[in-house]
Amino acid sequence: MNDAPDWGSGDQTAEPFEDGLYGIASLLSGWAPSLTTALLDEDRRRQHTLLTLATHFPQTLVGANRAIEVATAAVEFVGHSDFEPLGELVRRTAANLQISFDGVLTRRESVVMDTCRDQMEIAALAQDFLHEPQRIPKWLSGKDRAREFGFKRLIEKYESDLLILPTGGRPGLLREYAAHSEGLHPRAETVNPGTLPKTPVPISLEWWLPMTIREILHHAHATLAQLDLALCFHLKREDWPLGVVNAADDDPLIFAIGQLAQLAQLQSQMLAQANVDTPGI
Repeated sequence: MNDAPDWGSGDQTAEPFEDGLYGIASLLSGWAPSLTTALLDEDRRRQHTLLTLATHFPQTLVGANRAIEVATAAVEFVGHSDFEPLGELVRRTAANLQISFDGVLTRRESVVMDTCRDQMEIAALAQDFLHEPQRIPKWLSGKDRAREFGFKRLIEKYESDLLILPTGGRPGLLREYAAHSEGLHPRAETVNPGTLPKTPVPISLEWWLPMTIREILHHAHATLAQLDLALCFHLKREDWPLGVVNAADDDPLIFAIGQLAQLAQLQSQMLAQANVDTPGI
């Protein structure tokens, strides 16, 4: 394209635009107007959602910040460890956190659903590797992965001591896993029709924000706790920084999950009284 902008020397370490995204958008608008509009709409949605969270639900940001702190500490630690398979799962857990929080800001429910489901699978794998580390090479080989390392199979093996089990036990856990999978395939959905076109959750549905972040924090805590146990067992290091399993009740992550759980219960009761359908979380 002859009218494409000149990107200069190609030095990716430099910041070429002082005005950030909006400076770049003004440059692109002449030759990629539709893309520019879509990107700016998404960015405005992020800003609006972040302002709503900071104004109405600040506890969600405190909990999210703590989750990122814990995940970052875990990533830094396993980078110097000699148990790399679990290190990859730790890095994936941290990446899921960032992706899911951005999914909240852009109100893309399918993004959040996908990462929460992924966290559940990581937690189940960590539990398996805690008990049977000799299975790790087979997992890495990719052989019989669905049959031997599938989520349902692992839950059946370790139902008695999985930290990720909800009040409903294994059936409740499988229902939750299925719920997180609903919007990931292109099929008609009568309960939550917005999952098929993957349209953003409307800005007017403010209650969706704390309920969704509570779900993210719940799965982050459960997954990090399961990884915590597995890494402590295999690495046997006194300087392991997480301590997620034994975290005090006033830990910002635990406290935020508790607060948001109470808020979600109250909002669910109010929505039920108003006979309003909720998204699939």
